[in-house]
Amino acid sequence: MSSESLAVKLRQARGALSLAEAEARSGVPADRIRMYEEGERQPYGKTLERLAYAYGLPLAELRGAVGEAALPPAPRRRRRRMRGDTIGRAFEVPLEVAEGQTIRVVLELIIRPKAPMHAAEPTAAAGAAASASGSTTPSSQAAAGFPTRLARERAPLPARPPEPRDPLSEMRRAYRSFREQKP
Repeated sequence: MSSESLAVKLRQARGALSLAEAEARSGVPADRIRMYEEGERQPYGKTLERLAYAYGLPLAELRGAVGEAALPPAPRRRRRRMRGDTIGRAFEVPLEVAEGQTIRVVLELIIRPKAPMHAAEPTAAAGAAASASGSTTPSSQAAAGFPTRLARERAPLPARPPEPRDPLSEMRRAYRSFREQKP
């Protein structure tokens, strides 16, 4: 559906209601409704839903879709993953933003404990392979993933985990730095 047809449908759906009445019913500012009706802006799904409810129409009718196409599209999320070793470094997210345009950036922090650096336990597949061959020599045990006595004696002790850090401390520091740079 073209943006013109949505604008026309919104104007027709409002019917005899004034902009002030439509604003009172939907909670959407009158100037914003006017922009939608003139095709200057496109309403978000939630806004379109509120307007449809205020006008007493099904949402699918405003969207101009029937059947399966009437279902709202799934929200599109753009996720970037960062490795743990990038902590403390600045990073850039490329965006196409017109000058003077306001955007909202949502940062989602997923904090997981680090995996241990050494394998103290043999894997089940390696143990099964060693028992299937019937060999129990130290070289076959080492090849199968079992630590030998010599390897255990020579292996360095695992490093103590660092003191627990506040996961948001880096974000706070970066935000302070950003605010200081802003004119």
